[in-house]
Amino acid sequence: ICGLADSSTTVNKNQGQRINIDPYVTYQAPGGAKHTLRTRWFRSQNLIPEKQQTSTADTYFGEYQFSKPVDGDALMLRHLNIVAGISSSYSHVVGDLFGQHDIFNLAPYAQLEKKFNHLWTSIGGRYEVNQVDQYAVEKKPVFRAGLNYELDKATFLRASFGQGYRYPSVAERFVNT
Repeated sequence: ICGLADSSTTVNKNQGQRINIDPYVTYQAPGGAKHTLRTRWFRSQNLIPEKQQTSTADTYFGEYQFSKPVDGDALMLRHLNIVAGISSSYSHVVGDLFGQHDIFNLAPYAQLEKKFNHLWTSIGGRYEVNQVDQYAVEKKPVFRAGLNYELDKATFLRASFGQGYRYPSVAERFVNT
């Protein structure tokens, strides 16, 4: 009988922990305005001492969002909703494979939502600001638009367009192995 022997490099003992706390508050003001504050603390810890691959990351996130219906007499103002806000995150990561790094993200955004009978429309944008350590700040606008048509009760036809922007993770930038 021929077989493959287990390699000492293919099995890793990994002890990990994930902890998050997500406090938030929402206030519905008279007149329909809505204010929402979402926050999060997230810790990710991977203990792999045999391979020198231990890492710990703490991420702090916050988002403030404002939304308000703008029902007016003019046709374009009827069934119009404005959504705007800002989100931000900060991460401090330490890892055997990639060292110690700090990551910052800030993103203000705005979106208009409008309903025409059975058709819902939306258009919006977001401005991403990212930085790792003292490297140059990257800034990118991204846009999106969508249509949602109700063909029948519980039956919808949807179309959307959206841009994406992906900022590399610390591991993708700095892993040294």
